Amino acid sequence: MSQNCPQCGANYEGDRFRCPECGAQAMRTLRPPVFGAPTGPPRPVPLVPPLPEAVDPASDSRRPPPPRTRPEREGEGEEPRSNLRGRAPWPPPPEARSGRSEPSGAAPMPNLGTLRPPPFTPRGSDPRPASDVPPMPMPVEPVSRINEPRPEVRPQRASARGPSDAPPTSRPIPRAEPEPERLPDPPRPKPGAGGPPIHATIGIQGFDIKKLNLGAESYRIELPDSKGQWVKLHSIANAGKSPVFGRGADPRGELMKTVALKHVRFESTGKGLVVQPYETLNGVYRRLTHEVELRDGTWIRVGNYVFMFRSGKGDAAGGLRVLDGECQVARDLSSRGELIFLRPDGKVGIRYPLLKATPTILGRGGADAQGREAVVDLPLLDDPKVSLRHAQIIWRGANHDRPFLEDLESKSGTWVRVEGPSPAADGDIFWLGELYMRVVVDR
Repeated sequence: MSQNCPQCGANYEGDRFRCPECGAQAMRTLRPPVFGAPTGPPRPVPLVPPLPEAVDPASDSRRPPPPRTRPEREGEGEEPRSNLRGRAPWPPPPEARSGRSEPSGAAPMPNLGTLRPPPFTPRGSDPRPASDVPPMPMPVEPVSRINEPRPEVRPQRASARGPSDAPPTSRPIPRAEPEPERLPDPPRPKPGAGGPPIHATIGIQGFDIKKLNLGAESYRIELPDSKGQWVKLHSIANAGKSPVFGRGADPRGELMKTVALKHVRFESTGKGLVVQPYETLNGVYRRLTHEVELRDGTWIRVGNYVFMFRSGKGDAAGGLRVLDGECQVARDLSSRGELIFLRPDGKVGIRYPLLKATPTILGRGGADAQGREAVVDLPLLDDPKVSLRHAQIIWRGANHDRPFLEDLESKSGTWVRVEGPSPAADGDIFWLGELYMRVVVDR
């Protein structure tokens, strides 16, 4: 295969990349493909860009124009003046401005424009032949150190005493790993030591129901019969209500005339039984089992006597009355409270003042079966349900200003009216007109 050098035009044979005459890069002639190729002579396509030709700098028209020079000033060309404080003279000499000075007698520097650039070398290749390139040395570790065990280096913890107090040792001190704590095995039951045997089958187990605090299962509302025996009237389950009790239950009875159509109802809650009275004339009274403190407006029933307690002193007395120089002679009484009796027509009856700080005894009075006289302060006569000494009002406290009502073991009892919903305990007895009712808890 013959080629023509694009630089010098020499013709040479063989597939070479450079001209043997001038060393320029060779050019290959690319032939068009067989199918669909245009007709005509082949078009030479260079494989690599050709080297630039050496151009004389003096005759090069592409050289940029020389830099502009400023006009000479007065004093230029004189010897450079020395600056103060030992500084370099200014302006500097021409050789100092160019950055280098040529010694005398030295050969002039060649013209770089006449030199040819070095031959082209592809990137990453060595221009020298492969035989002239020495191999790269590889570090080889001695065979004696290959199998030598290397010491394990652990980072040492910084000491609080400082780096100077650290122990002079280069090898780390091995630390013993603590063994995990082992929990003791649970004790195994022994046969015959109490409880079921080890291999015994366990069936249904019971527990103490009292600890669950489930409350009562049900309540019973009882009435007394003609012989004085209590008979069941209603049964109330836990968290349930009883029907409203009133005259509509049995209007034929003589005692039912003193009971309203809707008189009372009992309700069982999670905290116990509650009695709920309705607005009636005779109300619902609870029998006293221990002394209770009296509040202003408390209604009390002793037999068929119904009265209300009013606390506080009466109206304070005014000044001394004087008429034509004559002064009024009189002395007032101060009461600690009073008992206001209720008449059968519903109007207010007599008022009994409570004057003394000692107990005030209420009863029928008179002599008993043994002939002993019963002394009372407020006689309640003509009522067979009132005992000789029935009840008393006593004053307690540091100033004797707290009144309490106490029953004196009377046969028919002393009663206090229930105002609004109130809890009912086991064994409480209520009085509705002329009808008695008792609450019993079935556990």
